[in-house]
Amino acid sequence: MTSKHDAAAPRSRSLVQRLLRGGAVSLVARVVAVVGGLGIQMVLARALQPSDLGVYLLAQSIVVAGARFGQLGLHRTAVRSIASSVAAGLANQARGVILPTLHLALLGGATVAVLYFILLGPLLTTYAFESPALFGILTATSIWILAMTLQNVAAEVFRGFHAIGRAVAFGGALTNALLAGGLTALWFGKVEIDLQLACWLAVLALGTNVVAALIFLSPYLGTDRVKPERGYSMLLRGAVSLTLASALVAITDQLDLWIVGAILDEDSVALFGSAKRLIRIVSLPLVIMNLVVPPLIAELDTVGDTARLERAVRGAASLAGLPALGVLGVLLFARVEILEFFYGEWYGAGGVILALLTFERIAFVWSGPCGLALMMTGHERVMLGVTSIGAIATAAFAAIGANMGGAEGTALGVAMAGLIRHGLMWFAARRNCGVRTDMILLGLPAAIAAARRGLRS
Repeated sequence: MTSKHDAAAPRSRSLVQRLLRGGAVSLVARVVAVVGGLGIQMVLARALQPSDLGVYLLAQSIVVAGARFGQLGLHRTAVRSIASSVAAGLANQARGVILPTLHLALLGGATVAVLYFILLGPLLTTYAFESPALFGILTATSIWILAMTLQNVAAEVFRGFHAIGRAVAFGGALTNALLAGGLTALWFGKVEIDLQLACWLAVLALGTNVVAALIFLSPYLGTDRVKPERGYSMLLRGAVSLTLASALVAITDQLDLWIVGAILDEDSVALFGSAKRLIRIVSLPLVIMNLVVPPLIAELDTVGDTARLERAVRGAASLAGLPALGVLGVLLFARVEILEFFYGEWYGAGGVILALLTFERIAFVWSGPCGLALMMTGHERVMLGVTSIGAIATAAFAAIGANMGGAEGTALGVAMAGLIRHGLMWFAARRNCGVRTDMILLGLPAAIAAARRGLRS
């Protein structure tokens, strides 16, 4: 007679193999994305004046936030719906979700792009940032928002099917590689790169990535797909809360840069934005965790195994967090040299900014994927409330810091608000999901053991 433990063993090995395989593929793709992103920043820092780089970074931050609104929460509802169907053995139903998801993404992205072009863009560029240069790239920024929306949603569809490599590749790695390659070729070809050209090259790279993603997504449609009843309404269930929560996360992440742009000058935006972009290196292991963990959270929450869910999430948070802390230490103690190496001597003045932002990352690393746990278990409203508090704290502290201490003061305000935001998010996940998401501070062996126990049925 087969024991329960023996019957569960194949599933346990399947989950372990999926986590390891997905993590390995994600690591390669994310390294490409990060290297490409750094390459883009290195070329632009040398090709553009600091003020023009500041405008480019402002436009990029607006695109990120606008795309979150355009996604209509599909980057979570689609993953949850597809992953749940796959877990239940309903692959044909999972394939039936693809087209409704893409249709809604196109509608949402186009709506936000048009609103930005007609109304929001002129208001922001004229009154908030008072930047004629930002107004001059209004058309490119609007199309950029639409392309970013489609890219992000298409990548999440791949993730729902556990095609982690394609999700990461089409979620930004290919875009960054194309844009970095194009800018580098122009730089070495001694072609003058201005703000307009840089923005349109970004749009072209994104558009190419979207077309490639749709081509690779077409085999997933199949001929036996079953369109779910009320598919559009199912995908839009909780869309308001998810959209607002997701957009608020993006806005909170970009708010400090916007405050610098509104209160200080564009040179300060370039200095602050360059230091902030460098922090993305620290987030690499955590981003990989966030790419692999969501489908697992959805599946384990579906079967109601809270204990196993906590062990898996905390183990993954520790495995990703330990190398992130190591990178934080390097950035903290060699901050000026690293900034000058990547961006040039002028940007070494951002060393204090980089040091302060690393402390905010410490809180982020420690708290683990608490936001994902809330969103992937149906607690969108709680996520929205906590994110709103975090956004208010970030806006208040960053604005006070910018007025009192310039870009350095803004970084201090961001660090203080980050401690509040990540602490509240951890507490909300603990209370509403019944799981802790923070790192296991007993070292790597304990983290590995916890991850294996969490994935074992």
